[in-house]
Amino acid sequence: MRLASGDLYVMNPHAQACQNHSAGLPEHDRFNTLHFILMRNDRPNARVARVGSGIQSLRFAAVGIAATLVHFLTVAVLIDGLGFPIASVANVMGVVAGSSVSYLGNCFWTFRAEGRHVARVVRFAVVYGLVFSLNGLIMLVATDIAGIPYMIPLTVSLCITPILTFLLNRHWVFA
Repeated sequence: MRLASGDLYVMNPHAQACQNHSAGLPEHDRFNTLHFILMRNDRPNARVARVGSGIQSLRFAAVGIAATLVHFLTVAVLIDGLGFPIASVANVMGVVAGSSVSYLGNCFWTFRAEGRHVARVVRFAVVYGLVFSLNGLIMLVATDIAGIPYMIPLTVSLCITPILTFLLNRHWVFA
């Protein structure tokens, strides 16, 4: 079966019966019912397998945007809203908040990772350790040493680090 996105989904007979049950519903309700069937993962009889990666790429981008916004807003609120005096420390807090959103979103939504998380969390921590170091170095050098207003290096680092994390997460953490 193909959806509007073009991804191919394969459903078992139980899920197919649920889809047939929704056939008399208006179009938007049929799609929502089908979407629910495709997303259900708590019952073995309702499992589906997705073939293709178009949706996965879009989800990764959405999670990345959400994580970036959480990072940015955390830093901005701490510095501008609460008067936090050290930009590099505020940035550390932003990285922690953004990376939490990233792991949870990518693990449970983008890649729908199942099973034990220990190995993934370790690899994720390594990736975000690298991102943390790069991001912190940019902020430290630019704001605390060079005296550049924090918004400029923050914007630069938030453009570089999502590309790096995408590549590492896609090919190593959640591979």
